[in-house]
Amino acid sequence: MKTVLCNVERLSVSYRTPAGVQHALKSVNLDIFAGEKLAIIGESGSGKSTLSLALTGLLPDEALVEGGISWPGPGFDPVAGRDIGIVFQDPGSSLNPVLTIGDQVGEGARRHLGLGRKAAREKAVELLSRVRIPQPENAVSAYPHQFSGGQRQRIAIAAAIAAGPSVLIADEATSALDTIVQAEIAVLLEDLVKNGDMTLIFVTHDIGLAASLADRIAVFRTAELVECGEARTIVHEPQADYTKQLLTTHIDLDSPRLVGASYVR
Repeated sequence: MKTVLCNVERLSVSYRTPAGVQHALKSVNLDIFAGEKLAIIGESGSGKSTLSLALTGLLPDEALVEGGISWPGPGFDPVAGRDIGIVFQDPGSSLNPVLTIGDQVGEGARRHLGLGRKAAREKAVELLSRVRIPQPENAVSAYPHQFSGGQRQRIAIAAAIAAGPSVLIADEATSALDTIVQAEIAVLLEDLVKNGDMTLIFVTHDIGLAASLADRIAVFRTAELVECGEARTIVHEPQADYTKQLLTTHIDLDSPRLVGASYVR
């Protein structure tokens, strides 16, 4: 039986602008289950990234919020960085160019696990190895510009899981990468969730990638949740016209599955 990790109940997020109130989310109801891989898909402006920020408690102060998010697990009051890790689209902006990789990956362990500098560095080596960065013992002393885009995203993932979060949110974490590297990062995320007892929330505009990776898919359009269900059902028996449009415009959902292939880069 599935355990509900998070209840999103009638969640609305809006902002006051000179043109009036603009809605980023409208009365969203969504359950997130422990240990699942949930894909949040939709076009730009659909509300999917706003949902990520709401889940992590990182909405800006000026956001007008109605409804709410609850975590029914006993004593579970999640803190971003400790209980919820988040990986953003561009690792070039999420990694500090003047700090070593070891300092950045180990920061979460120092802050949330209370590790000293030496222990945090050892943890960083372990994490870099886990996300398949070559020669992790040397990588901890290097800087972001010394790595490729795909490697920088792997490093950002290592930093996001440093404190052992229960939830990992990947917010468009593959969209700035080429197709093969996208597949490699998706495989890595799938492995981390399977082997680390984490729940993955994968935010993307690519329904093909979502179908390969996720257990369930939630489809957003213009701030509203239009459809949610098992990935296989969404792909083969979509109910919403918008979902059907997404599937029609996707190149080929019947091509060989990239996620699950044994890529290493």
